[in-house]
Amino acid sequence: MNYFKFGHGLLFAGLMVFGTSVSVAETVATVRFASGLVTATAVSQPSRTLAKGDGIENASRIETAANGRVQMRFTDGGLVSLMPDSTFSVDDYAYQEGADDGSLVFGLLRGGLRTMTGAIGKTRHEGYQLNTPVATLGIRGTQFTVVLNPPDTLRVHVGEGKVVITNASGTLEVPAGRNAVVTLGSAPEFSEQGPMYRATAPMGDRLVATGVVRHDVLIGPPLTDQDILRTIDDFEPLPSESPSVDPVPVDPAPINPTPIDPIPVDPTPIDPTPIDPTPIDPGPSGPPSSAFLSDGPGYTAAGALYSTSTGPGTWQQGMSGSGLTAEFDPATGGLLSLGDFPSLPVVSPGEFETSHVVTRGALSWGDFSYGSGTIAGNSVSMVDGGQYMPYVVGLAADNIPTTGTLYYSLDGATSVRGMHGEPLAEALLERFDLGLNVGNQTYTLDMRLNTSDFGIYNAVSNGGSWTGSPNGFRFDDSAVSNADGCSYGCRLEVEGFVAGHNATQAGVGYLLIDNDHAFMGAAGLVGGEGL
Repeated sequence: MNYFKFGHGLLFAGLMVFGTSVSVAETVATVRFASGLVTATAVSQPSRTLAKGDGIENASRIETAANGRVQMRFTDGGLVSLMPDSTFSVDDYAYQEGADDGSLVFGLLRGGLRTMTGAIGKTRHEGYQLNTPVATLGIRGTQFTVVLNPPDTLRVHVGEGKVVITNASGTLEVPAGRNAVVTLGSAPEFSEQGPMYRATAPMGDRLVATGVVRHDVLIGPPLTDQDILRTIDDFEPLPSESPSVDPVPVDPAPINPTPIDPIPVDPTPIDPTPIDPTPIDPGPSGPPSSAFLSDGPGYTAAGALYSTSTGPGTWQQGMSGSGLTAEFDPATGGLLSLGDFPSLPVVSPGEFETSHVVTRGALSWGDFSYGSGTIAGNSVSMVDGGQYMPYVVGLAADNIPTTGTLYYSLDGATSVRGMHGEPLAEALLERFDLGLNVGNQTYTLDMRLNTSDFGIYNAVSNGGSWTGSPNGFRFDDSAVSNADGCSYGCRLEVEGFVAGHNATQAGVGYLLIDNDHAFMGAAGLVGGEGL
């Protein structure tokens, strides 16, 4: 018997699955979208470049280059999107329309994918399997994201249903809305950090093709269903998939011409309950009830940027107040303008586009891109593209305690950017634990920034001083360690603010500089008053 091996799967010339014979050469999927260099290799066939409309055969390996993106629709209705620098294999696929059986085995050797399962994943959970070098995924749901980054670490986010992750060290069932991580040789476990997935299409992975543009990387841990639909769901229904309407008219029931005696009305007026003139306390305003933040006053912000005059840095706005007026894009939640106009235009309207927007409670974070103007008084130009200036904005906190310490941990973050705002696909903010003592204005910090190219940076501080107020604090820290990059010293610059009812959230912008490089971003934190 002749074997053909991709990933963990062994494929052979004739597959018998549930009694159904499947030919290796059978077309099992069609390319819906392809950009950059995407290639397919099948049994006994040379590698070929894929374009929209091309077929994908069983026992095929699909590879995307650094600029390659592809989305495929399988015959059972399932969709798979591959991000750049990915290797994916169709190891064993068997499906007949209308049949009750079917199975598939996919492989992911590097990179990342997003998928919405079709009939096989929805009706035959035991017949769906995704193999990776780190663990195997069994499917109990319909939507999930998987990224291998670094190659020995697998991160998973489940949008709908459940995913079961298994390796030699253990098994973990991951429900909808949760993230998980597993490293080679270790058992899978839940994580607050989701996978870093680069979007499939240049216009972004979206359900509706409006709003956020030019996605390249998304970090959104943990994601809600609304986050998924607005920020990473590029699976748009085809026009032919719209439900049809039965044109046959329904014969209405005959109308009874006999009039119905009306129920007599009692003319005696009802004495209404006396109204208590005491006004009801509406309580704290807190975060808006809508999915996005609302236009209006009461906002504060932080971020990181590259200025042509000052170089990389944080905004250094040093705002002690919280009366800034913000305007947001109603389609994406992106920050359009911010300031006390006209005297303090922190971000002027219409100057920048926004991308990668995530809104969580009283906070929203994302990137400014593609435009030129000023941010917090600094001249910023991104007219050539490929640059992103991270920001976080939020409703200033109420009921901030005057004593004690506020403790926060990482809830989500923008992508890590380089010195000029360029994407760093292999960099990840893994931890940001912050304590703010509001009585003596000292802080504790445990930050971990993982970069595959430059190493892992750790910033651990206890008892440093911050300036400003909880609604606008900042500090510099030299307690950064890295075996390679900090031989001559590293520096971390942080600015931020607390947000939401009872100060249960915080936003921070950061800049970390070593001898030769700079890393910057913004993050949303969650926590509150400690004991």
